[in-house]
Amino acid sequence: MDVEGFGDVLSLDEALEIAQEGTTIKLCEGVHLAKTTITKGGIKIEPYYKDKLVYILGSEGPALKIDVKMDNPDDPEEASKKQVILKRIVLAHSGENIVKNFKDM
Repeated sequence: MDVEGFGDVLSLDEALEIAQEGTTIKLCEGVHLAKTTITKGGIKIEPYYKDKLVYILGSEGPALKIDVKMDNPDDPEEASKKQVILKRIVLAHSGENIVKNFKDM
């Protein structure tokens, strides 16, 4: 990883595979194609540049599915640690004209 925080990870899938609890995944602006299930909690996904939007476009279905297992779902402390946070991320299905719809925002 270089001084600006860029590394050798080339996809959201790859970043999620190596992510651990407490990891923040920063995506470059633009449209990212994904068909991903998030199974680890305690992860935040956000744009690298706070003033830019990131679009995750689902190919052949939902862009993201979140399926985080908890040992004790009634425990608020465990639930807090298992959160998956998406910040300034636009999710869309491949059937939408994402570029046209969101350039007008």
